[in-house]
Amino acid sequence: MAPAMQAGTVRSWAMVRPGRQRKPAMMQDNEAIARLTASDAAAAMTAGSLTSERLVRALLDRIERREAQVQAWAWLDPEQALAQARAADAAPRRSPLHGVPVGIKDVINTADIPTGYGSPIYDGHRPLS
Repeated sequence: MAPAMQAGTVRSWAMVRPGRQRKPAMMQDNEAIARLTASDAAAAMTAGSLTSERLVRALLDRIERREAQVQAWAWLDPEQALAQARAADAAPRRSPLHGVPVGIKDVINTADIPTGYGSPIYDGHRPLS
């Protein structure tokens, strides 16, 4: 009998028979993927049942559905996010959270995206790299 799992955890390896495992099935449900915690997403990526690109696509889909109501993003470049996810998938895992995307608050200077500090007077401002 398989051990009980906490809500929100991802079962990534299916038992074939005691002592033998098969490759994990890729996660498919966009909403379930978008609701994963960072640690659950990282565990699924480590296990091979989720890629960074798949996670980013699920998150971008959720952002597209919810952004009009939530208005959380000052700036978002889906193509850049997907390119970075593909690069993370192609690289060897370097840390426990490798490939897990993050959003950066608009008051943190970043060289590759505009930083407006939440103020219209800095609209389009790009900090020096």
